[in-house]
Amino acid sequence: MPDPSMWVIYVAAAVDGMAGGVSSSALMALMPTLLPRNKMAAAGALVALTTDIGTMISPAIAGVIIASGGISATYFFAAVATAATVTLFQAIGPSPAPGTNHESPMRALVTGVKFAGTHTVIRGILISGLLVMFVSGPMVLLPAFVDQVLRGGPTMLGLLYGAPAVGAVIGSLTSGWTGRVHRNGAAMLISVALMPLGLVVLGASGAAIVAFLGLAGFGLGRALNDILRFAVLQQNTPDELRGRVSSLWMVQAVTGTAIGSMAAGFLGQWLEPGAALLALGLAGLTLGLVLLGTLGSVRRVTSEITEVDHSDITVPVGNAPLEKEGSS
Repeated sequence: MPDPSMWVIYVAAAVDGMAGGVSSSALMALMPTLLPRNKMAAAGALVALTTDIGTMISPAIAGVIIASGGISATYFFAAVATAATVTLFQAIGPSPAPGTNHESPMRALVTGVKFAGTHTVIRGILISGLLVMFVSGPMVLLPAFVDQVLRGGPTMLGLLYGAPAVGAVIGSLTSGWTGRVHRNGAAMLISVALMPLGLVVLGASGAAIVAFLGLAGFGLGRALNDILRFAVLQQNTPDELRGRVSSLWMVQAVTGTAIGSMAAGFLGQWLEPGAALLALGLAGLTLGLVLLGTLGSVRRVTSEITEVDHSDITVPVGNAPLEKEGSS
């Protein structure tokens, strides 16, 4: 519109975020019905790769469209592309979860939370996700870091903004080993530590090239962690609960940057940008090592696909209770 209203923008953003959360959770739950479970790491790598490539090229595509057709044309183009995506999914057809469970959304949420809290592996994965959320917001300090520490300008800032995506793409393209690693639980926990290690390099750097490498390492660690967490999560979740557990994983994924930005911003109020990034990285690295030592149930997870007995898990129908799961 000639005079756009802010409330419309907020509502549109909220609807877009809500729809994205639902569709992403459904996509995660659908994946094991299309592929064998021993291919989950490869599937996670493809999802991460397409997401990161999209993050890299979408701004450039938008810039071309804005230059030729204006801002409104960009949103119409995105809407048409989204509609085309929906038509591709129609070829998959219905893929209902096994069983006859018909819970309300709130009861389904409670079921997922109860299961995640009693299953030692799933609980450990979500706990490690909290650390990923904590270190996910370094970009909020980047403008001040470039200005005060590196003494650079917009060009340097733009290059550093793209560094995590470059590292993530490299991590996804070279992630074939994640499908062959036997101790994928331990590998997942180690990958958590790569993110804060990249922040330590960034915070301690005084040169743009070192800062770029630190951010690229941060992005590489994030991509590997997403791939390995996706694989371990899918391999240890029963079919009838996969949608619920996937939604919990997605909550962490979509809110991680916001939570991490708040943590980084809080440190930035008290410390200069380089010191704040260094402190954030050291705190995350310390917590990562603590998780590696304490989450034994996750550390012992292997890539060997076995039929896990979930017979003691009861998915409630109506008002039936959820029984506690014993061992993973």
